[in-house]
Amino acid sequence: MGFISSLFWIKKRREKQYLDAGLSLIQKLVTSLNLPGWENLLPVYSPQEMEAIDKRFSNFQAIANKEVGGEAKFNPDAAQTLKRILAAEALAEHARNSWTYAEEIPKSWKNIVATYLKSWASRADPFILLNLAEFLVKSGSIIEAKETLRVILYFPPYADIYYSGNPDNEMVDKIIKLTKESLEDLK
Repeated sequence: MGFISSLFWIKKRREKQYLDAGLSLIQKLVTSLNLPGWENLLPVYSPQEMEAIDKRFSNFQAIANKEVGGEAKFNPDAAQTLKRILAAEALAEHARNSWTYAEEIPKSWKNIVATYLKSWASRADPFILLNLAEFLVKSGSIIEAKETLRVILYFPPYADIYYSGNPDNEMVDKIIKLTKESLEDLK
């Protein structure tokens, strides 16, 4: 392998570390916490999760229809990406709404963790992991919260892919700063 080729290989490898760490986290949490909604490390969506996803799709379609003044159609390639993003948003919102305003951590806290992981698996959004870590802390799962936060530290090289070649460096710095502060608070 030539010098230039090795540089590209290293860059690709560094970009992939975030996804690898996230997938390892999913495997570890699903197994160690015995999370529902996962079979053979593949997500299985509950009726409530499907309802949240369907509602998000319907709302988006209604907005698009209104914009074009009729039925909006999407390029099939773009539609798949759009569906993934909308599903991730819907799942994250569903998980967040399940506990944010509750006085106590719900008895179904494992379902919430599972939903956050399904959301991350759809989009690899570091903010989903920040929200998951916050929830894990509130539920008393400090070790798992730290592990979740450590995954986010791998995000910067992946940001170029996440932001489609136009990374928001200021936002990436903010994400890493929040992550480091959260880790420091957990010492």
